[in-house]
Amino acid sequence: MLPSWLDCVKHLLQSWTGFQLAVVMQCGGSMTNEKANWFAEVIADYVTKMADDLCEADLIDWISTIFNDDFDLILEHISNFLFLKDGSDQWFASSILKCNQWYRKKDFATLNSFMCSLPSVSTISAAVNQSNIKNSDDDCDNYNDDGNCDDDSGDGGCGNHSENVNELSNNGIRLERRHRRMEVDDEGWTTITYR
Repeated sequence: MLPSWLDCVKHLLQSWTGFQLAVVMQCGGSMTNEKANWFAEVIADYVTKMADDLCEADLIDWISTIFNDDFDLILEHISNFLFLKDGSDQWFASSILKCNQWYRKKDFATLNSFMCSLPSVSTISAAVNQSNIKNSDDDCDNYNDDGNCDDDSGDGGCGNHSENVNELSNNGIRLERRHRRMEVDDEGWTTITYR
């Protein structure tokens, strides 16, 4: 059975370690999972409608806007959020445009071959779980099943935390160790800063 275009987009998003980390950390607030599902649908629709006129740079800008507006993340570059030397935002944008082209041309053999080459959900989950999340003031020793800190801050696990990311691999891309701090302001916006 042939996959739907939405299934292809969901599979690509499941292979994007940084996006999955944002979902696990509930960076979009209590509605993060719903926003992630919505994001898959809206990006599938957007790429389909704009395919003939869409370039990689424009798609990266559009994704960055979605992250800022709907996931309450203010990022200079998505690649900084993901701690990548060469930017998985570019990989994602390039991959989704290629997949859309193959899908529209009904080149399902190439599309399926590419999809099969992506890391499995369990590989991505392991990479996300390797992230070491620490409270900026003191270490949180009380993480719940969602990977969020069960302290009294009420920030959903995404605010006022620092993170050191271990070296991971996402589609052959090496992640560098960087230190980041996330702060949630009074209006609920999450700002990520680097040290």
